[in-house]
Amino acid sequence: LPTYGQARQYMTVLPMTGNVTYIPKEGTLPTWTWGVNENASITSSKPTFGASTLTPTKGGAIVVISNEMLRDANVNVGQYVIKKIAQARGTGEDSQYFAGTGSPFTGVFATANTFGGETSLASTNVFTYAKVVDASLAIDQNYAAGAGWYGSRSVTAALRNLVDSQNRPIW
Repeated sequence: LPTYGQARQYMTVLPMTGNVTYIPKEGTLPTWTWGVNENASITSSKPTFGASTLTPTKGGAIVVISNEMLRDANVNVGQYVIKKIAQARGTGEDSQYFAGTGSPFTGVFATANTFGGETSLASTNVFTYAKVVDASLAIDQNYAAGAGWYGSRSVTAALRNLVDSQNRPIW
């Protein structure tokens, strides 16, 4: 599976027993007051919290192999089927992780998620050096510390093939 899915190296897989799992998430921060005079009161405030709900789901694949393929197979059919299922699951996980479908998971890099700014790099055929610069500099500094570029192999290929105005490779 890790051979075919790029996202798995960035995510944490939680084994679930069938029960819904709730993970706390930050809602709002407490209020900060500036310019407080000596002996002045500061209004109290409380941060709020919510919860992300993880609902276990099942997945599977049924592979039908014809009698002709079984009779004529010169390869290990079982290993071939396992490889194809791993490939399907890996690319499916990538799709959910990077872009999401909105149900049940919206994807870490879905276009609805903004991190301080927004630049459309939704398709590899619209990549330009200027858009990559815009995307990297539009991110809030809180999110940029320790940040990295993540994407599927097609995204990585598009980034590495970027050229400058004189058609020289940038990568």
